[in-house]
Amino acid sequence: DRCGGFSDRLRGLPSMLFVASRVDRVLCIYWSRPFPLDLFLRSPSGGMDWSCPDAFQAIVKKDSRSNQGQSFHHNTLYSGIKSGMEGNRAIESIITAIKANTDQFTSINFLNQDFIKINNANNVFNAYSYKEQMPVASKWFHVDLVEHIYRVVFEPNDEIARRINTTMTRFGLVENNYTAVHVRARYPIGRLKQILGNDKGAHIDKGSQQPPFKGRYKQYLVDIAKNALECGIQLDEDKTKIFFSSDSIDLTNFISSNPIQLGNKSVLYHPVGIDGREEIKHLDTTEHFTSHIEYYPIIEDLLILGGAQCVSFGIGSFGAFGAGLAGNKCRAIHRDYKGKPEKCPNSRGIR
Repeated sequence: DRCGGFSDRLRGLPSMLFVASRVDRVLCIYWSRPFPLDLFLRSPSGGMDWSCPDAFQAIVKKDSRSNQGQSFHHNTLYSGIKSGMEGNRAIESIITAIKANTDQFTSINFLNQDFIKINNANNVFNAYSYKEQMPVASKWFHVDLVEHIYRVVFEPNDEIARRINTTMTRFGLVENNYTAVHVRARYPIGRLKQILGNDKGAHIDKGSQQPPFKGRYKQYLVDIAKNALECGIQLDEDKTKIFFSSDSIDLTNFISSNPIQLGNKSVLYHPVGIDGREEIKHLDTTEHFTSHIEYYPIIEDLLILGGAQCVSFGIGSFGAFGAGLAGNKCRAIHRDYKGKPEKCPNSRGIR
C-alpha cells in the first residue's frame, strides 16, 4: 500500500488513539518501510510505549506490500464510504468492527492519504477532547493537541538528538526563541514541469533527479523563499534568529549563505540553515536508499521547526507538522493550495 511521507503517515494518529480508547485495546505502531520507525523515533521514558509486541511481529508477512492477506483482520478507515466528510460514520464503523473481533491482534489504517478523510477522522478526536468550543482540523494541518501528544509518544534516537543539539548550538537557536521558515520546493510538480520539462519535473519530488540550481528554476525557488521569509518575519519582527529549511539543499545553501533584503526594508536578514547535506530523501521513496541514516535530516528539520516560537510554511503537510509541534499558536502560510506564493498577512495565519 502507498504509505506517504513522514507527516502524512502520522497525521491521523490522534484518530487512531481515539479508536483504541473506545475499543479498550492497546495501540502499537507497525511501520516497516522503508525502515522501522524505531530507527528514528522511540518511546520516551515514562511516555507511551507504542512498540508492537514480538508475538505480533512474528505473524506479520513482512514480504507483503499490502495489509491484505495477513493472518489477522485488517480494518481500513473509509472503506466502502464514498465521502471523506463522513468522519463520524467511518470511525463508528471501525469501532463496531473491532469490538466484534475477539482475536488478539487487529490492524487499522486509512484508505489513502486524502487530507479531508484524515481531517474529519481527527475532528472526531477533537470533539471528544474539548468541553466547549473545539478547533477544527482543516487542510493539511495537524490537530492543535499534537505538540502534547507527540511529546508523550515520541522522542528522537540518540544520534538524531545529538545532531539537533549540535545544530541548535551552532546557530545559537534557543527553543521558543526563533522563527522557522520551511519551503516545500519539490512540490507541486505542475509548475516544475513547465520550467524543467515534463521528464525532469515528473521525478523531482522523490529526490531521484535534481536539476541544476540555475536559470528559471533557481529564480522560481528563490522568489518562493523570499516570500516565505517575509511571512516569517511578519510573525515576530523582534526575533533575530530565522531558521530556514527546505527539501531543496541548493535552495537552503543559497538562502543561508546570502544576506536577504526583503520587501521595502533596508535591513539585511541572515537566515541560518543546515548546509553541506546531500539531497533530502522523501520517506515514500522506495528506491536508491541504502541506510536509514539517509533519512535523519527529515527528523532533524522537523523537530527544529517544532522548537520554534513561530513557523512560516507553505504547501504540503511537512511544514504544517512542524507548526503543529510548535503548538499551532504562531504560524503563517506563504503559498496557496496550488503552490503559488501568497503574500502575508493573509487570512490563513495565526499570530
